[in-house]
Amino acid sequence: MTAKEREKPQRVAENVIASDLEFELRQFVQYGEMVDNALQQRNAPELDYDLCQVTFRFPPYDFWQTRVRTGMRTGHAGGFLMTDTTTKPDTTTVPRYSPTMIRLHWLTFILVVLAYIFMEFREIYPRGSDGREFMKATHYSLGLTILGLTIARLLVKIMSGPAPAISPAPAPWQHTAAKLGHIAIYVFLIAMPIVGWATLSAEGDPVRFFGLEIPALLAPDKILSGELEELHEIGGTIGYFLLGGHALLSIIHHAVFKDTTLIRMMPSRPAP
Repeated sequence: MTAKEREKPQRVAENVIASDLEFELRQFVQYGEMVDNALQQRNAPELDYDLCQVTFRFPPYDFWQTRVRTGMRTGHAGGFLMTDTTTKPDTTTVPRYSPTMIRLHWLTFILVVLAYIFMEFREIYPRGSDGREFMKATHYSLGLTILGLTIARLLVKIMSGPAPAISPAPAPWQHTAAKLGHIAIYVFLIAMPIVGWATLSAEGDPVRFFGLEIPALLAPDKILSGELEELHEIGGTIGYFLLGGHALLSIIHHAVFKDTTLIRMMPSRPAP
């Protein structure tokens, strides 16, 4: 078989791909039949399988990529055969955040989980007990630590420049939604510790950071302290949905869309 004959099905496939049509998965077979017919008209005798890659635009996920095979076996036109619904990114070459940003992210994640645990499980101890006071004090100290880490993350983010690109690139509306989501998370991580700090100050209680007393933000005010405490509790409930949604979407991007959203924030593996 000549090289020219072997290139025929590839050229036919490229012509179909070049039309840049938007179509749903159920129409995939129709395009396979088109290539089959084109190959039969050219009387291609026996061709091997070739691999090519093309982006199929399934609205709204126009960044999904699909691997396609073209070619034919002896006496049979192969057409389009789907071999994989999406391509997996090469994790060894994925652009990532800086090591400092990655460490700050995961340390913040761990401390937020611990802060929720210490506050939610304080109920296992009776009011006024040493165990309950320890759980509350640790929650306060973790919150102030999260505040400091978040400010550090913002400074690192500003100095580091643009975030690493996601591959395959998401749709514009998803990029915008992600930015708004990150802004909301930063506001939450800064506002919650400050409101908690202000609540303790308004209650007239000493504010301690791992045993070290720090200045109060407000003068004692019982009415204001009640309002701030209620606001802090509402914020904590919002945090479950905000942070839980952020984690869930990261997993969906990794497992379903198979892009590099999550990988960018994972530590690089050492070279073998």
